[in-house]
Amino acid sequence: MAVFSIIKKSQLEGAKRLDAEYYQPEYLTTQNILSHWPTKKLAEVCRVSDGNHMSISESFLDAGVRYLRGKDLNDFFVSDDDPIYIPNSEYEKLKRSYIFKNDVLVSIVGTVGMVSIVADDFDKLTGSCKIAILRGQKIDPWFLSGFLLSRYGQHQIQRKTAGAVQMGIILKDLSEIAIPILNGQEQSEIKETIQTSYKKQLESEGFYSQAENLLLEELRLKNFES
Repeated sequence: MAVFSIIKKSQLEGAKRLDAEYYQPEYLTTQNILSHWPTKKLAEVCRVSDGNHMSISESFLDAGVRYLRGKDLNDFFVSDDDPIYIPNSEYEKLKRSYIFKNDVLVSIVGTVGMVSIVADDFDKLTGSCKIAILRGQKIDPWFLSGFLLSRYGQHQIQRKTAGAVQMGIILKDLSEIAIPILNGQEQSEIKETIQTSYKKQLESEGFYSQAENLLLEELRLKNFES
């Protein structure tokens, strides 16, 4: 069965957005729900920038300064599955793209809308222009990351995503996403829930490593070399 929305001409958000996808029912429902909350634009509660625009693909190393790509934001926290690094000399050229602990990262090109928070201490960290870097100024970053990953955050991000060959969202559009303003206590409760999840994740990874080592020891393969 077809799903559609009927929009009055007065409801069209300017000549820039006349595409039908922009007015999908679920997006309009999210917009209506958020209209009942006090909100601020993303750019009003945090600094919005992005990663490196310089070409440094020939500088990737197996060790050095960690360099993040969109694919590294696949599990709410920065993934260590397939890390790449750049020389410190290249890192020094990328000051506008430095990433710090508690920054919230959003993939803005390709697979748009992946969200991670930098929960760990990195000595030095930067990333590509496919990542938006959100530095909270008037909002708790843990709450912000949780909201952006929620249905209400994701609907807004996907709604503003566009492109023919490769999908993406520009920083200007990302900056206009509506963020609900909750009081400090409510933000703290959400933060504690997410941090508990992070601790459980680290514990599970530790248990998995212990189980793997025990199995290898039992099979006498602990120090096996082919």
